[in-house]
Amino acid sequence: MSEHFGTLSDGTEVHRWALERAGVRVRVLSYGGIVQSLEVPDRDGHRADVVLGFAGLDDYLTHPGPISAPSSGGTPTGSPAAASRWTT
Repeated sequence: MSEHFGTLSDGTEVHRWALERAGVRVRVLSYGGIVQSLEVPDRDGHRADVVLGFAGLDDYLTHPGPISAPSSGGTPTGSPAAASRWTT
């Protein structure tokens, strides 16, 4: 299933595809194949999103490159631009 997610400045439409199977749901953007969300069930069957995705296309355009969260050590992975957004 796909839905309109936004439009680039050159008029290209960006769609979000949702795929679901066995309680796992992934949402992928047609803009670079970005995984916007990945929902997986916990041991009680409650789904949680385990991906740091943005809500809108403008956020992806404003903050290009990978985004990531600090692991237990507090150091981010990804680009230097992403690293500058995290402090420990």
